[in-house]
Amino acid sequence: MENRERSLCEKVKTRKYTRLKPKVGFAIDAWTEDGTHFVAGIGVTETDKYLLCFSTLTDESDMGSDAIIELLDDVLDTYEIHASQLCFYVCDHPSINVALANKTLVPMIGCVSYQFNLAVQALMREDDDILDKVHDLMVKLYTIKNRHHLREADALMPVYRNTTRWISTFSMIDRYSRIYSKLDRIDDQLADFIPTPRENVRLKALFEDLKNLESVNMKLQTTMVSLLDVRALSSNLTLNGILNLMAGKENILTRGERAAVVKLQRTTDTVATNSQEEGGDGHQILCRGCVEPEGSDFI
Repeated sequence: MENRERSLCEKVKTRKYTRLKPKVGFAIDAWTEDGTHFVAGIGVTETDKYLLCFSTLTDESDMGSDAIIELLDDVLDTYEIHASQLCFYVCDHPSINVALANKTLVPMIGCVSYQFNLAVQALMREDDDILDKVHDLMVKLYTIKNRHHLREADALMPVYRNTTRWISTFSMIDRYSRIYSKLDRIDDQLADFIPTPRENVRLKALFEDLKNLESVNMKLQTTMVSLLDVRALSSNLTLNGILNLMAGKENILTRGERAAVVKLQRTTDTVATNSQEEGGDGHQILCRGCVEPEGSDFI
């Protein structure tokens, strides 16, 4: 696809009425779909966000920082933004984007969702065997014949696991729990793919942990959370410490992790107020800490 004067997703009035002065940040995201690499650039101001570009790179064989900088130069020229107006980048992949920040001398704010995803993927690694089994079951259920049987049983359609998005694992387990009682009506050949009762216990425990993590993830995306709160919670030590606490693994906390989550340590008045709080673990972590099983020294 050749570069155009105006990208296919840009409205005429967007360029005319967009106000990006005097200071602006850039949120940059890139992904590959059907063999084509796309880059989206979003202008961030104090009050609004604007999609400034959604296009491919000039040279698709080069997806490094220099190619991104060239694309950003085109965006700056198009919207008449001076380089001195750039305050920050919001990016995910550090290997490329750190180089982008260093070359342009503009600070980078790491993507918390990306860091959160990496941490949760590490937490789920010990359950990969059973998650792979559920994924294989969903693949079997996705055939035309089995989807027809699911519709006959008034059951929901299967959901796959995307290894790069932890929330897809949460959705897959949730869907499995919803259709489990109807699987015996589908196909006898599925018996080897259906988790055993012991494995179902592990799945249920993992699902509860993921529900808590989802509440944290959603809370981090609210407008009421400051960047200082986000940075405090998303540091490696803090994030790993919180994940271990939520998984009931307080005994394996390192000294650094224990120091990072010391603010979550249980106090004498915590137990009395825990039952009155609402909003999931995400609300409680950001307000005071997270709820832990009885016997833990942490909230």
